Amino acid sequence: MFVFDRAAHFYDETRGFPAGEEVSIAKLIAKAGNFSLASRALEVGVGTGRIALPLAAHVGRMYGVDLSAAMMERLIAKEGGEKIHLAQADVTRLPFRNGAFDAIVAAHIYHLVPNWRDGLREAARILKPGAPLLVCWNNEIGQTPINALFKVFSAAVPQQAERRPAFKWDQYGTFPELEGWRPDGEKLVYTYTVSRSPQKFVEQQRARVWSSTWTLTDDEMARGIAALEAYIAENFDDPRQPIDVPNNFYVQAYLPPS
Repeated sequence: MFVFDRAAHFYDETRGFPAGEEVSIAKLIAKAGNFSLASRALEVGVGTGRIALPLAAHVGRMYGVDLSAAMMERLIAKEGGEKIHLAQADVTRLPFRNGAFDAIVAAHIYHLVPNWRDGLREAARILKPGAPLLVCWNNEIGQTPINALFKVFSAAVPQQAERRPAFKWDQYGTFPELEGWRPDGEKLVYTYTVSRSPQKFVEQQRARVWSSTWTLTDDEMARGIAALEAYIAENFDDPRQPIDVPNNFYVQAYLPPS
């Protein structure tokens, strides 16, 4: 399982939402979970609080767990960070009693957990009867220029996909169903725009800001970067020019197996 201590100092700059979008995304999650000020909600993989902090306004008590103390220190330092009740814990061994929560929020976490099935069983244990697991993820819409860069890098370094600790990214919206979890209602979606240049993409890859690069050797990284630079030189007049890329943020509520 990946521990994100190494990412604490740059995580918000590389994973955050454009200013103000976190408010709408928190409303979407609250709608999916039917939250009220009486709700007790837990975010697994809470990190620096990009989900939990705006979501705290929609619940009575917001909790978070993460393996990385450094990431949670960033959360605590933010305005409102003291409102989140935190614990350093593994999502497969959660320090809560049975039936403790009205909802669990999981944004971009289970694909990093090799024994993610154990994580789902723990989630089922600590949810109240009839309470949902809210699976959240986002991706670019369609075949965007930045999406093409990801594909160029992946084609040059297939080891990146081979070493993914859990399921494939394209399974993100459905993986709980593999363990008998049942979709509860329709998948909700919110669309927003991110601006990034090809040059910035290369810089982020070189800096290994994405966890998928952390297991690659220096030679593998060099091969991927070389492929990116060759593709950009051929396809972009000015790689410094930012490109607006539409993204969808999804929330799907799931109920545990009967």
